[in-house]
Amino acid sequence: MQAGGYEEERWWETEEAQARRRGEGTVEGAKRQWREFRKYFQEHFDEFRQQHEQGHITSKQAEYWETIAPMSDDDFETLMNIWYPPGRQTQPAFWNDDAFNNPTQPVVGICWFEARAYCAWLSAQTGETFRLPTEAEWEAAARGTQGRRYAFGDDFDGMRCNTFETHVRRTTPIGVFPGGETSAGLLDMTGNTWDWTSSLFSDYPYNAADGREEVNATSPALRVVRGGSWFSAPLSAHAAYHPAFAPDFRNDDVGLRVGRGGPAS
Repeated sequence: MQAGGYEEERWWETEEAQARRRGEGTVEGAKRQWREFRKYFQEHFDEFRQQHEQGHITSKQAEYWETIAPMSDDDFETLMNIWYPPGRQTQPAFWNDDAFNNPTQPVVGICWFEARAYCAWLSAQTGETFRLPTEAEWEAAARGTQGRRYAFGDDFDGMRCNTFETHVRRTTPIGVFPGGETSAGLLDMTGNTWDWTSSLFSDYPYNAADGREEVNATSPALRVVRGGSWFSAPLSAHAAYHPAFAPDFRNDDVGLRVGRGGPAS
């Protein structure tokens, strides 16, 4: 941001990224994502109530979902227009939110295009190659040669990561959970923030040559996120769990982790 990265075309490497930088179509993917969320809420309404009763979601979350689920489509569209006003975006969402902008916290509220632009900028500044990891690379780093279920081992431990069970309800400073790192020393790969990967959502087994690493794929193509977040249940923080979001989706639990070097062969 200080270097003018949102103004420099060269960091935004695809046509869709360039359009987004100019402020064109910056909200449609996020709206589409929320329409899918709402549809899921509606179809699983009773399950969410049970999760609240069992302490797996907060009263605030339950109230929120019970509010938007029965809304008319028109009312929900109006609400999303408030959430996502059109136009250029020149900083991450939540950049000015005291709950998420402490210098020791990971940056959140960035979309896939912003994450890739940052990697392009960082590569130019350092002379090294930085990029988003593929989802297979991310999983290999999290699970290690032992094939761990979580970054720190097979058994979930809420004292070693920031997930819903930790009850912090926001991101935490990087590395504050003793014993939460991988055997290679990678921090916060379970919980805290979802990490964008380079990969398009597709079934496993992973095959990098099947088109899922195509950077020019246009919306509504979804990009995989990994690792769970402060908002996630343990199941979602499983190192092999691979949901996907619209590439222009921005949320308070979505960030990035960079990989160094060229793509793995």
